[in-house]
Amino acid sequence: MTTPANQPPIVQEVGPPFAEILSTLHADGFSGREHWSTSDFTTLLSLRGALCLLASVGGEPAGLLVARCIVDEAEILTIAVARPSRRRGIARALVQALQEHAQNNGVARIFLEVSVLNDAAKRLYLDAGFVSTGLRRHYYEDGSDAETMTYETPSSS
Repeated sequence: MTTPANQPPIVQEVGPPFAEILSTLHADGFSGREHWSTSDFTTLLSLRGALCLLASVGGEPAGLLVARCIVDEAEILTIAVARPSRRRGIARALVQALQEHAQNNGVARIFLEVSVLNDAAKRLYLDAGFVSTGLRRHYYEDGSDAETMTYETPSSS
């Protein structure tokens, strides 16, 4: 997967028919770590409130964000960017698209967990207006902690 550096990402909402593409992209984004299978994506995206945003550049899948929206809250479940597409604004575009979706659909807040070891992701979320709200000790399999973060959607009034 190559990403032309000068093209902005196109973000679209996708569903279960994209599960295989999403699984391949997730595996690339989580290289060397546990990733979601095609079956995982098919099952998750069939659930009520599931939302998957796929970013493409030059027609090639470059990144994904999966969230679950329930009533007035959304949780980012995973975000992955293909290795060749990193540091090109893909993750930022995905988070912004989710924030726009939230504001347009009555979602008051978005929350997530992020590894305290993942400085790039924490910086992304802070730059997008998320604030740190807590810590979950030993949250990940490797024993590392997760920082909880929340974004309050601007009021549309």
